[in-house]
Amino acid sequence: MKKVSLITPIYKRAQILKQSLLSNYQMLEKVCNELGLDFELIAVEDGQLDNASEVAKTLGLEKFQWFTYKRNKGKGFAVKVGMTKATGDYIGYIDAGVDLNPFVIKEMIKTIIDNKDTHIVVGSKKHKDSTLVYPFKRKLMTLGYALVTRFFTGISYNDTQVGAKMYTRELVNKVLPRLLIKEFAFEIEMLAVAHRLGYTKHIDVPVHIDLTIDFPSSVTLRHIRNMFWDTAAVSYRLYLKRYYDDKNNHKWVQGMYDLTKNE
Repeated sequence: MKKVSLITPIYKRAQILKQSLLSNYQMLEKVCNELGLDFELIAVEDGQLDNASEVAKTLGLEKFQWFTYKRNKGKGFAVKVGMTKATGDYIGYIDAGVDLNPFVIKEMIKTIIDNKDTHIVVGSKKHKDSTLVYPFKRKLMTLGYALVTRFFTGISYNDTQVGAKMYTRELVNKVLPRLLIKEFAFEIEMLAVAHRLGYTKHIDVPVHIDLTIDFPSSVTLRHIRNMFWDTAAVSYRLYLKRYYDDKNNHKWVQGMYDLTKNE
């Protein structure tokens, strides 16, 4: 039986954690039962900054794992920790929150199952069936960053910044050891490295987002600035240093994301 692993990175989300994780779990369980798949939900707390761990203990979900470490290291680090713990044939992630409808979980799983030659499924605000309650300024940011990433990395994605993506284990095993970025631009690095290694086909799926919900964003101006610098750094490693290429013979370092270090 094939298995789906879904990861949720957690950063100061105790107030909506139960609602978010239960919604994601219920959708994941429903879809996988319909398709005859096994599943697991993995939540990774990116720094112990509130009582999220206490909330997680009350969930009582059968196929759920919770991982945590003390110091905040960035969303990318948390997702990568989850990927190292995942046991599924398909490995995806979805942000914690109530603004992104968990319906995208169903879309991602069905799409990657139905398209055997596709290793990447991306939630996209630009999909024709997406519904957005979204400020115009954020739409411009999405467009602008898509142009920046295309210029620096050569990848042609309409939208890379929705926190909902799914990959095959084959891709994760090959790409994950090469990734360096720990914060928000890790998504660009993962997609760019996948493209560099020959995983060029991807499918967009619709998302339903409502940003009028009173929910503070964890993205700051510092994060946005760093994303641009990190994207430029990915370009440097891709085309000048060729750091990501197979000839460099990267090896996964066991313990790189070892939570027993109590960091």
